[in-house]
Amino acid sequence: MLSKIAEFYLKLRGWTLEKNLPPTKKFVVVAAPHTSNWDFWFFLLYVWAIGHKIRFGAKHTLFRPPLGWLLKKLGGVPIDRRVRTNFIDRMAEEFEKNEEFVLTITPEGTRSATEYWKTGFYRLAEKAGVPIAIGYIDYEKKRVGVAGYFTPTGDIEKDVAMLAEFYEDKRGKYPSQEGKVQLKNRKEAKK
Repeated sequence: MLSKIAEFYLKLRGWTLEKNLPPTKKFVVVAAPHTSNWDFWFFLLYVWAIGHKIRFGAKHTLFRPPLGWLLKKLGGVPIDRRVRTNFIDRMAEEFEKNEEFVLTITPEGTRSATEYWKTGFYRLAEKAGVPIAIGYIDYEKKRVGVAGYFTPTGDIEKDVAMLAEFYEDKRGKYPSQEGKVQLKNRKEAKK
């Protein structure tokens, strides 16, 4: 029921849903561009519309009262970037011990413009041996979803360059806050 309501609401608002998910029950979703708090709600509606249970990483400070319990209930996993918490190892263990596990990560790591993407999504997919689904939200074209997926090749520069090409025409709610799809101290990927 929730699935039909969410899909109806998104379509009523003029949004198109893309559902090109991997044919497996375990994968990492890279989600970009991330420029607004609204991104979360649109993606949550998308997840409900496709009837899939997806976990998501978010800044640990968001999990404080009064909304912390709700974020955890919705699938939130707190990430504290100030300290080394072995997040990659912990999540790889979750992939290993669960029959179904899908984790969404925003590689920009913030809603503000960034000079490069964080690579945790890639390292996690490699360590867990799962594909990376290419999630996006495009406010300009009113499209949200997963456009496809790939298995990390081990050549992160090549794979991030491919992602840069995909995200080149995707616009966040606030385009001036979009992060560059490139690696730290590298110019191989562009945006």
